[in-house]
Amino acid sequence: MTKLTNLMKSVWLELKSEKVYVFFGALLLTAMLASAVFIAFISNNIMSVFISYANSICPNGIAVQIKGLTYDSVDMLNDISFKEIYVDSPIGIESDMFYFGDQSLDECFIEAYYFRDENNNILEGKGYSTKSNVSSDEKIPVWISEDISKKYNIKLGDQIRQAVSDEVDFYYYVEGIYSNSEFMESDIGIPFTAYYQAMSCIGRFVDHNIFGIISDAKNYSSICTQVSQKGLVTYSSFDDVFNVLNMLRGLFFILSLFVTIIAAITFSNICSVIIKHRIKHIMLEKILGRKNREIMFIYGFIIELTIIISLIFATIMVVCLQGYAETVITNTFGIKIVNLTGILAYLPIAFILCNVVLIRSFVNIFKVTRRTDIISIFEDRE
Repeated sequence: MTKLTNLMKSVWLELKSEKVYVFFGALLLTAMLASAVFIAFISNNIMSVFISYANSICPNGIAVQIKGLTYDSVDMLNDISFKEIYVDSPIGIESDMFYFGDQSLDECFIEAYYFRDENNNILEGKGYSTKSNVSSDEKIPVWISEDISKKYNIKLGDQIRQAVSDEVDFYYYVEGIYSNSEFMESDIGIPFTAYYQAMSCIGRFVDHNIFGIISDAKNYSSICTQVSQKGLVTYSSFDDVFNVLNMLRGLFFILSLFVTIIAAITFSNICSVIIKHRIKHIMLEKILGRKNREIMFIYGFIIELTIIISLIFATIMVVCLQGYAETVITNTFGIKIVNLTGILAYLPIAFILCNVVLIRSFVNIFKVTRRTDIISIFEDRE
């Protein structure tokens, strides 16, 4: 116990003797570590901030165009977590192929829709939903406007024929009648999937773009990767933003490591100056019988204490900056983000890099204690 007490007294005396170097070394290390940790904090959270912002401006999900996919192969995406898959816009259909009985419907505006679960005001019959996109019992449902119903005297359950060719006819069954102002602009709406399947049966190509909806922007990259693994190509207006943010993430992380390394090197040089300044004292301690490991303990304790204190103050500074960053993000983007991460994850890295200083300092002390030119060390030189 007495030995340890003497060592701690020596530590205190060394701190008092070199207080200027130790103070400025700790101050410089704190500032540089705070900068490095905050840059790492930005690197770790820049993507999550944008993801929250993207979710706020796209509450219904992010649309991703899927190129190279035909609607008869949509099933290949069943294992991918899309909120839904849809066609981007209605497909116009040639109305001169449609008949109700012997009456041609060539004056009607007919489109194929990808129906969604929406509030639709149906005057008669059933409303539409996503389930309407798949024909049941080989009966393809259609919805017609109130005007067309009155003009051609078409009622619920009536059959509309599409003369695809001289040999092939398709039949659609009226499922509901809607008001033009409450439903869609067309006179007759056909489920896109059923129409696509019908055209595929006769070898006709339906020009369309298919989109998948990603409910949460954080899954954007992984879902796009899964789609590309199936030989398909995805495109979204967010692609360029995600690419730039990923590049910035890597850049900020490299910059934070660079600043930490510079901090460790600078602090190491300050420690070397302290040891060089205390060569006479170290050799005197050596002559008086103090062992090398005790000398290393004294200076190692001072260095480690300085590193720990610097990390503590750097963390406090970054926590304060974190709170300020959260406030700025909330005021700028209108999104509430709390508990942003990145500080605790980076501190061990900073601690390890800074402790490399100990190795260099121990090497310097070892070199000093091994010197044999004791007289020249104690000579006073200008």
